[in-house]
Amino acid sequence: MLGGGNPVSSSNPSGTGSGLNIIGNHAYVSTTPVASTTADTIVAKFSTGAYYVVGTLTLNAGIQLSNAADIDGNALETKFNNEVVLLQHAGGQAVDATSFSAAKILIPPYTNVVMTISSEHSDANNFGTVFFTGRVYS
Repeated sequence: MLGGGNPVSSSNPSGTGSGLNIIGNHAYVSTTPVASTTADTIVAKFSTGAYYVVGTLTLNAGIQLSNAADIDGNALETKFNNEVVLLQHAGGQAVDATSFSAAKILIPPYTNVVMTISSEHSDANNFGTVFFTGRVYS
């Protein structure tokens, strides 16, 4: 079990932001909603310590709350120590497009993690999110 200090690593009490939040042996990343843009946007950036984390990384499509049929496709690139380890896609104009993509991942000890999102269209009214939940092993 990890111990000492503030159990939530971000400065936001709700735990949203770009950091890895650790409470006991549980870990999560809850990004703030990102407006759909074709520009690459870093949504999470953190480093692990002397522990590894196993969990599920979920990418959500860019959705407009006032018009649920207006969905933008989102792509997420996850890098460990500057190496791409996972590419995900959710949403889009295809009839069979899913609104989210979930992948199981293991984040090794002493790893710099960067997650970058981009959308198929720019639409300031559509928002996508990334969420990771997992367990810490030391």
